[in-house]
This record gives sequence, C-alpha cells and structure tokens, in this order.
Amino acid sequence: MTALEILSTLLALVAVWRIGKLDVRGQYLMLAAQVCWGLFAALGGHWALLAQSLVLIILTRKAIRHWRAEQFKRVGS
Repeated sequence: MTALEILSTLLALVAVWRIGKLDVRGQYLMLAAQVCWGLFAALGGHWALLAQSLVLIILTRKAIRHWRAEQFKRVGS
C-alpha cells in the first residue's frame, strides 16, 4: 500500500462517518478522498478507478451544492 492509498482510504472512511452524522464537512472530505483516489489511479494507470473517481467527484460536488441549498432554505424560513 502506498501513502496515497492510505490517505485516500482514511479520508473516505472519515467522510462516510461524518456524512452519516449529517455533517456537510464529510462531503468535503469525500471530495478530497476522491481527488486523491483519482491521482492514485492516474499515476498507476488504473483507468477504471480514475473514471470512477471522476464520476464520484462530480456527484460529491452536486451533493455539496444540494446540502448548501437545503441549509439556505432552513435559514431563510
């Protein structure tokens, strides 16, 4: 295991835990984890993992925007 793999894994695990607690910071950690996984995939020539990471980066950014919009609705009410 490389240091980048370990970092990516730890970030993803903590992110899932934080998201489970409905903490938006977990989404930011997941975004960082997916960027790290994407870097790992690109450096190692793991093209399917790179494609997965890119899709998950897009979905995580969408989730962050959704959480922000929901938070804005609650504050605005």
